[in-house]
Amino acid sequence: MSISSQLSITVNGTVTSNYTSWVRRGSVLVITANDVVLSNGTMFKPSINNETIIVNSPVDLSVNWSRYYLVIVTSPLPIIVNGVVTTNYTGWLSPGSLIRVAANNVTLGNGTMLKPSISNESIVVSSPVTMAVSWTPYYLVNITSKYPISINGSLTRNYVNYVRAGSVIIVRARSIPKYLGFVTLDPNASSLTLIVNKPIRLVITYTPNYTSLVLLMILVVLAIAVMTVMRHWGGGDRGEFPSEEVQL
Repeated sequence: MSISSQLSITVNGTVTSNYTSWVRRGSVLVITANDVVLSNGTMFKPSINNETIIVNSPVDLSVNWSRYYLVIVTSPLPIIVNGVVTTNYTGWLSPGSLIRVAANNVTLGNGTMLKPSISNESIVVSSPVTMAVSWTPYYLVNITSKYPISINGSLTRNYVNYVRAGSVIIVRARSIPKYLGFVTLDPNASSLTLIVNKPIRLVITYTPNYTSLVLLMILVVLAIAVMTVMRHWGGGDRGEFPSEEVQL
C-alpha cells in the first residue's frame, strides 16, 4: 500500500505526505485531503477530498494538487463580471481563466455623470487579482450664445458636454458691431473662467450699446449749429451801426 502527496493529507487519522504499509486484505483506508489556502491569495485543491478504500489488492495512489488564485473585483456602483451584475466579486479561479469586467457610465438626472476607471477589460488569471473600480464625477456644462463665442479657444454658439470635475473652462465673448459700428451689442460677460465643480448652465445675452450713435448725433447737431451761426454772420446783414454827421 503506497499513498503519496506533495502536501499533507490524513490517512486513517495520521497526517502524512507519504504513506507506505502492508495492509491485510479487507482493511479500510480513510483518506482525507483538504484545500490548502496560503496567505498570498493562492489555494491548492486536492484531486480527492474524502475517500474510503477497502483493500483487496495492492494500492498505489498519488494525490495531485491544482493551483487556484483568489480574484476580487469591487466597485461602489454595479459592474458586470463574467456576465453577472455585482458590486463585489470574489472567486477562486484556476490559472488561465478569463475574467471579463464591464462598467458603463452612470448618468444621474441632476446633470452629473459618474465615469468608471475602466470600461471593458479582460484579464487572464496568472496570479492573485485584486481590482477596485473607482468612479469620477463629470458635470454637464451647457453654454449658449446667439453669436459665436470662444470656449477654451474654439468658436461655437452652443457648447454642451460632460466635463471632468475640477476642469477649467475659459469663455470669451466680444461685442458685435451693427450699423457701421455706431451701435454695438455688448455681451453680459466678456471674459469668464469657470472651475467645474457642479453642473453649469450659462446663456450669453447681448444688450445694444448706443453710445457711439449718441456721440455721432451730438457731433452732427453741433456741426449744424456751427454752420448756421457762420452762415448768419457771413450773410448780407452784418449788423453795421449807422454813422452820425458831426457839425462844427
